[in-house]
Amino acid sequence: MFRAAQRVFQQTQDERINVFPPNTDLWRGASHPRIVADMRVLFSISFIVAAFLALLVTALNPGPVALELAVVQFSAPLGFALVLVFVLGLLAGMLWRVRWVAELLGERGRLRRALRLAESRARENAVVSEERSEQSA
Repeated sequence: MFRAAQRVFQQTQDERINVFPPNTDLWRGASHPRIVADMRVLFSISFIVAAFLALLVTALNPGPVALELAVVQFSAPLGFALVLVFVLGLLAGMLWRVRWVAELLGERGRLRRALRLAESRARENAVVSEERSEQSA
C-alpha cells in the first residue's frame, strides 16, 4: 500500500514539474516559434507605423497646443505633447502591470502553501493506512 501511495505521489510531482510541454512560448500566447516570430514582426511594423503617424501629425501641425494636466496648465509644441502623453500612458501601464504581478505572486505563494499542506496530509494518510494494513495482517 505504501509503495502505491509513493507512486501516486511521485506521479503528481512529475506532472507538476512538466505541466507545460517543451518548446512553448506561453508568455507570448503562442505555441509555435513561427507564430512568435510573426507576432514580433507584426509588433515591429505596428510600432513603425505609429511612429510615422506621430511624425506626420507633428509635421502637419507645427503650432503650440494647450495642455492641462490635473493641476498644471501650459502650452507646448505638438511633438512634445505626443511624447508626454505617450510617456504618461507608458507609466500608467507599468504601474498597473506591477500591481497585477504583485497580486499573481501573492496568489502563487498561497497556492504553494496549500499544496505543501495537501502533500503533507497525503503523506500522513498514506503512512496511517500503511500502518493499519500492517496491523490487520
